[in-house]
Amino acid sequence: TYAQFEGRNFFMRANSFRQVLVQSGDTRDSARLYDSPTANDTYVGTPQYGELYSASYWVRAEGFRWSMVYARGGYDEAQLYDRPTGTDYFVAFPSYARMSGSGYYHMVNGFDSVVATATGGGSDGAYLYDSPTGNDRFVASPTEAQISGEGFTNRAIGFRRVSAYGRGGNDQALLTDSAGNDRLEVTA
Repeated sequence: TYAQFEGRNFFMRANSFRQVLVQSGDTRDSARLYDSPTANDTYVGTPQYGELYSASYWVRAEGFRWSMVYARGGYDEAQLYDRPTGTDYFVAFPSYARMSGSGYYHMVNGFDSVVATATGGGSDGAYLYDSPTGNDRFVASPTEAQISGEGFTNRAIGFRRVSAYGRGGNDQALLTDSAGNDRLEVTA
């Protein structure tokens, strides 16, 4: 319903605009974005911008170092992308996930599905956590990994390293190897 941009010496507010573009020239700025309470919303986060939209609105924040995004209802999806060079990290829990690297940080809260994509380069890492009490499932191959449970799905595509952590419940893991000679180590 509105967008508000404020700083030390200014205040701007736009009410009832269907599209809003906000540009920051200071890498210390942060953006907080809230989705619609009932629609199915999508958030796209890259090192350069964060974009939140549904059928009825579109908001884009460019040049902000930190973006915090809150899903409040409907079926909401987030798509997060890393930098083409350098090391970036994706950390995902059932209730929130974050993607970060040098110069950017995106945190999404309450999204039903989060997909993080490592576009190549660097030594990117993904850390996936299940729910503490639910019966969750981790599925991984050399190119992607996904952890899911009741009300959440977190997926990492193209990451060089992926670590998954089971914290309780009757969890399952399914690991698929490559066409080459691979090695599996298992402990109790």
